[in-house]
Amino acid sequence: TVHHPAVLSARRARMDGFARSWGGGPHARSIAFGVAGMLEAATLDWLDSGGGDDDELAELLFDLVWTGLSSLGSHGVVVPDGPQPVVIRT
Repeated sequence: TVHHPAVLSARRARMDGFARSWGGGPHARSIAFGVAGMLEAATLDWLDSGGGDDDELAELLFDLVWTGLSSLGSHGVVVPDGPQPVVIRT
């Protein structure tokens, strides 16, 4: 399972490797875990929703990871300029 000590250890080692290769700054490991988590969540959603064009998803995620949200306009995803308030409805 994903909670097995060997799996957790291997995952930490992999993220530490990414962090070192990205300059090892104070937040590099958190960013590595964040990117991996985003990719994992997107993949699980893709599988759960019946998939679709995997090459298209791979290209979209590549652009997102390497150039950020502002690069997704060419994929039909438009993110408004500036931070948006979070609205929590109860």
